[in-house]
Amino acid sequence: MAGLHGVILAGGISSRMGFPKALMPCGSSFFLLEVYRRLVDAGVKPVHMVINTGLKSSLEAQVHNFPDGELVLNSEPARGQLHSLRLGLQAAAAGDASGALVALVDQPAIQPATFASVAAAATSHPAKIILPAYGGQTGHPIVIPRGAFDEFISAAPGQTARDVIKRLSDITLTIEVSDGNILRDIDSPEDLAKATKPASDDDEID
Repeated sequence: MAGLHGVILAGGISSRMGFPKALMPCGSSFFLLEVYRRLVDAGVKPVHMVINTGLKSSLEAQVHNFPDGELVLNSEPARGQLHSLRLGLQAAAAGDASGALVALVDQPAIQPATFASVAAAATSHPAKIILPAYGGQTGHPIVIPRGAFDEFISAAPGQTARDVIKRLSDITLTIEVSDGNILRDIDSPEDLAKATKPASDDDEID
């Protein structure tokens, strides 16, 4: 999909983890860089990385690792994930994006093929919200077309992105993927310990 930008939501305060999730080690990399690379490898760029202001100095020192990235500062992380999404979509709109592939920083184990599949679905269905699903449950990353940006940006207080998507069900397309990691958010040290374990029917996915 020409003009598809990436948005990574990394603006939370990581209270359960006790350490900024964006900077959590991931092999020889770290969470934010790993998700960024997945997006770029899928042909999705530039990438707007929404971070809380407390991470600004740490990540500015890493800017050479993000040649196709832009830091978007969230000074009010307590307002929740939808506020970070608004900031990311506004940045994408300012860059004349035709849509945004939105990923969560706490899902670095999602397979590269999953990002490629979601991006390909956006190319085939440019006016649709694309939701990946595993075992009948939808997760991330998702695609929001440019025509739906304002619905998320102007959502009423107290609403979530899921509420907006439900309201826009007529333009929503679900695609099945074979990657259970789309359902796994790494919110705590316990989650991190399970992150490299392949999903199975016996796993408890949060």
